[in-house]
Amino acid sequence: MTSYYNNDEGWFENEFDGDDFGAIEQTRVRPVLTWNPDARTELILRYEYSESEGDGPAAQTHTNGFGVSGAFDNLDLDRFLPYFHFKI
Repeated sequence: MTSYYNNDEGWFENEFDGDDFGAIEQTRVRPVLTWNPDARTELILRYEYSESEGDGPAAQTHTNGFGVSGAFDNLDLDRFLPYFHFKI
C-alpha cells in the first residue's frame, strides 16, 4: 500500500489583506493486491483514491512571455484535452 498526504498552508501572501494564497490539502491511497494461483499466473488488483482541495494556481497564462498569442499553442480556456495512458 502506498499513501500520500500534503497540507500546504499557502506559499503566497495577499499584500492587500494579509491572507495566504496557494493552499492545498491532498490525500492519496493506493492499495495493491497480488495473487499467484500457480507458477505461471499473476493477478494484480490496483485501486487509487485521491482527494484534493485548494486555492488553485496562483497565475495562468495562455500567451508567451511577451504577451503575444499563439507562440506554441494558443489554448482556449474552455477547451478540454483528455489525457489517456495505455500500457501494453
